[in-house]
Amino acid sequence: MRNSIDKDRRRVDDGRTVTIRLAPDGRVLFHDLTPDLLPVARKLNPSDDTLHRRQLAAEQLSADSP
Repeated sequence: MRNSIDKDRRRVDDGRTVTIRLAPDGRVLFHDLTPDLLPVARKLNPSDDTLHRRQLAAEQLSADSP
């Protein structure tokens, strides 16, 4: 049986893939976090200033897009 992590590494990234991992210490790690998942990440850690700034930037970009 193949390890699912190895299977994920060989998959072609279509630009919509987000990897979410749970660390042994309970942290939730996002790789290639999309603007759609920023609110989820913020719910998990509402005091994270970096996530807050990223969400504001994503909202600004969305508002500026036609």
